[in-house]
Amino acid sequence: VYAESEEMIHNSAEKKIELFRKGKITQVGNVIRSDYILYLTEEGLIDTGTKKDRIKIVIQPQSNLFEETSEDTDEVTGNAEQ
Repeated sequence: VYAESEEMIHNSAEKKIELFRKGKITQVGNVIRSDYILYLTEEGLIDTGTKKDRIKIVIQPQSNLFEETSEDTDEVTGNAEQ
């Protein structure tokens, strides 16, 4: 998890980080932006705590675990001695 903002308060006793003004949290390519973000570090939960400000969220699609890759389908070719 990567976090940035103009002002940040980390409260280790309450296990939370508050981001103020231009807050941004990035996790595994997923991004949340808001002027206020509350991140609960132990649970990994995010709350923007606002109903007025715009929130921008970019969520990356999950990869398909069953999708074939070129490594799975490569064929071995060559000459066999008889």
